[in-house]
Amino acid sequence: MKCIHCDNQLDKDRTRFIEITGKFPTCVNCSKEQPVVSMMNYGHKTAGEVLIVPNNPNGTNNSEFVRQAKRAYRRGR
Repeated sequence: MKCIHCDNQLDKDRTRFIEITGKFPTCVNCSKEQPVVSMMNYGHKTAGEVLIVPNNPNGTNNSEFVRQAKRAYRRGR
């Protein structure tokens, strides 16, 4: 299987991932997917909550969301 953008050959793990998820065959370098970032926030001694930083739908960097999540994490400590 080849990448639809750069025509490079995909490795077998990436090919298997594409078969399972049904996504378009793109290599890691051409993919616009961003990893999901999450962290625990302990605003209270007994009740922690998971902060999940969303991916931007347009594929841009989500560094502003990460900054806000880190700020909330520090505030809760």
